[in-house]
Amino acid sequence: MSIFINNEAKENLKDYWFGLGVPILIGWGSSLTSLMILIQHESSFNEYPLAEYFLITFWISGHLLIWPFLGYRFFKRANKLGNVPREKGARLSIILYLFWIALLLLGTIMSIMEDV
Repeated sequence: MSIFINNEAKENLKDYWFGLGVPILIGWGSSLTSLMILIQHESSFNEYPLAEYFLITFWISGHLLIWPFLGYRFFKRANKLGNVPREKGARLSIILYLFWIALLLLGTIMSIMEDV
């Protein structure tokens, strides 16, 4: 027996989690994958500095640029198609991104204040 009464509720829940999870997973996944490659092959990048710069750029941009970009794209696309659950999920993804940025800034400010 399914926990959902009808298929519409099931589809709405799938769309909500898709709009919320995909931008976060792709953004953080690209960041963590780049970081793992950098850590594993740290010594071999001495002869390929361009690859190291690319991976560092991808590591930083994954959670700072890719996550909000995909959240925004999902939000606009869901709004255009009238898919309310996916739009709500994408909106929450963007809100979580703003909290993440606030947390990063707060940590940076506290670190700077501690040194002064």
